Amino acid sequence: MPTVLTVDDELNVRLLISVNFMARGIEVIEAETAEVALEKLNRFIPDLILLDIGLPSMDGWEFLNCLALEPQFQNIRVLLLTSSTTDPAQKTPYAWIVGHLVKPVSMSHLIQVVSTLLQKN
Repeated sequence: MPTVLTVDDELNVRLLISVNFMARGIEVIEAETAEVALEKLNRFIPDLILLDIGLPSMDGWEFLNCLALEPQFQNIRVLLLTSSTTDPAQKTPYAWIVGHLVKPVSMSHLIQVVSTLLQKN
């Protein structure tokens, strides 16, 4: 079963993603902060990370910089979720960022994008 780590500070977003993905056979691990996500990454490696850029305390960019320091995390694909219409992947040299979606994103579109990314596994 593919696994997705959802890193978003909004509970309703995490729950909506979890319910919809789990109904499609995708295991979802939730983290409300980047710090919690880093702790969870020490216990498992997901197939994909859905990362909200606008997180409290440590934002998504700082989280990505932490991932870059650890070789075991550098091959995890990351899909950025942001409210910015500018492609945030242009701000980073990390090849494992596979794209971005602008929030609010329709659940059907998110499912389609994630399903496609997981099939490339």
